[in-house]
Amino acid sequence: MAAPLPSAWAPYALDERDQQGNGPQLLADGEEELLQQYPDVLLTLGNDLEQGVGKLFITTRCIGQCACDARSTSSHHTPHLIPRRVIWLSEEDAHRDIAIPFSDIAMHAMCSDTSSFSRPCVYAQLQSGFEDEEEEDNEEGVQNDASELRFSPQDAGGVLEPMFKAFCDGATMNPDEDLQGMWCVCVDGL
Repeated sequence: MAAPLPSAWAPYALDERDQQGNGPQLLADGEEELLQQYPDVLLTLGNDLEQGVGKLFITTRCIGQCACDARSTSSHHTPHLIPRRVIWLSEEDAHRDIAIPFSDIAMHAMCSDTSSFSRPCVYAQLQSGFEDEEEEDNEEGVQNDASELRFSPQDAGGVLEPMFKAFCDGATMNPDEDLQGMWCVCVDGL
């Protein structure tokens, strides 16, 4: 059985799913749309707190003269879709669902080298919400860095690179204001 969602992750807990119960509850008034989804993705918090398999969603927000649900085809008023959140929904327990704004992701990487983690994954590290938290000990007494998470698709060969590209697009379109002018380099590995 997967470990419960640690208390340090409470700010990222997703409280609601859509009416059918198999997708995320999106923000109202056209503020958010689904951009991409990836089924069968294992979520691991820290180094080894597996949360089980679920669906990974990338959502967008619309910037421009028109609402996302009423896009203009005019070349003068083209809206821009900007990645908004990374959402993971557990197949086993909705209490493990998380939603992370792209602005809270400090860095990410694609890791296909299984010497640093047991499966190919997209690694992400969060920049907020964990500064004052003590590192938690797992059942074996090994410390976990609460700000790290790994998304491991079961079909890594067909999904890992597109998933990583979605994270890159999200990072590019949601720059950290404190790091303006710095270069972002995408490298395979950790």
